[in-house]
Amino acid sequence: MSRPPAAKPPRTQPVRRNIGAVRSSFAPWNDPDATPLVRFEGVTKRFGDHVAVDDISLDIYPGEFFALLGPSGCGKTTLMRMLAGFESLDAGRITLAGVDLAGAPPHQRPVNMMFQSYALFPHLTVEQNIAFGLKQEGMGKKDIAARVAEMLALVKLEAFARRKPDQLSGGQKQRVALARAIARKPRMLLLDEPLGALDKKLREETQFELMDLQVELGVTFLIVTHDQEEAMVMADRIAVMRDGRIVQIGRPEEVYEAPSSRYVAEFLGDVNLFETRVEAIDHPMAHLDLAEASTGFYVLDDDCPAPGSTVWLAVRPEKMRISLDAPPAGEKNVLAGEIWDIGYTGDWTNYIVELPGGRLVRVAQANARRFVDRPIGWDDKVWVSFDPDAGVVLTS
Repeated sequence: MSRPPAAKPPRTQPVRRNIGAVRSSFAPWNDPDATPLVRFEGVTKRFGDHVAVDDISLDIYPGEFFALLGPSGCGKTTLMRMLAGFESLDAGRITLAGVDLAGAPPHQRPVNMMFQSYALFPHLTVEQNIAFGLKQEGMGKKDIAARVAEMLALVKLEAFARRKPDQLSGGQKQRVALARAIARKPRMLLLDEPLGALDKKLREETQFELMDLQVELGVTFLIVTHDQEEAMVMADRIAVMRDGRIVQIGRPEEVYEAPSSRYVAEFLGDVNLFETRVEAIDHPMAHLDLAEASTGFYVLDDDCPAPGSTVWLAVRPEKMRISLDAPPAGEKNVLAGEIWDIGYTGDWTNYIVELPGGRLVRVAQANARRFVDRPIGWDDKVWVSFDPDAGVVLTS
């Protein structure tokens, strides 16, 4: 006697999908048995009436490249300076390898900080700058010479050992500062906007060099930056900060592709935000009402609230398609508009499309071919569309 087919279990949670391209399987934060190297517990810092850091709790794991990302004044540098010992805490505590750092002066903490200005001694040579902290620790001359040679080779500056800072380029100064910071072999290296003084091309090259160096050294890196691209390229995880608080933590691809709020979506790259209302849910789709789209929008219903709720749909420009030809009848998520502006950057072309009601929508198209039969130009009538899984529904 055959058994009847098993009933499907009720759907209790939305289906989770893989997001983006994970560079590494390194993810100790997902292991409940992993022990953090650094732990911030309810840390608060005030300057007068201003709360610079507001009750932050955060774990950073051994070997992690962690980024604090946010606009100026959000508290990211203050949080780093408290770890380094340059600022005191008003509440909470910070531990490193299980040891409470309260009362420990900066020079007695197993961390080193590389400042944005590099802070090189102008009267000392490259090798003397690197050796400075080692001398302060009382290391022997032979050991210092060996360590300096090791650091010079690591940052590929052997030929510049006898030069002084004013004889170096910006990128070379940055490497000297890095070599000096890691010469003492700290448990953790703190990087405060380390690439801000470099030009775009050199900054991009240095990002990958820092990643390779961090893996080679096995040292935990904590970087503070307001540059979202910098954080996305280098970090294993990113903490996005706002007004002294952390609003989202995750891998770069998670924070970018699945932002927790409009603030995060707008801070990390370009995004189109549509304020709309949930019209109906018919799993796995949700129907959103929008005046500019005659049939509304259809998106995946992951984390979508009940019908009648006001939400914001976030769609990245590169997830949108643009065409001079009208889409087939019945295609979902279509907007008609007119080209308002065009920006060409070589690898991408950015189109600003004005919809009938005056709303501007940004579309980014990769320039995969050198020549096109009919380029899209100013004032052209165009159609913009995107797939149902391209957007993220946000409730705040």
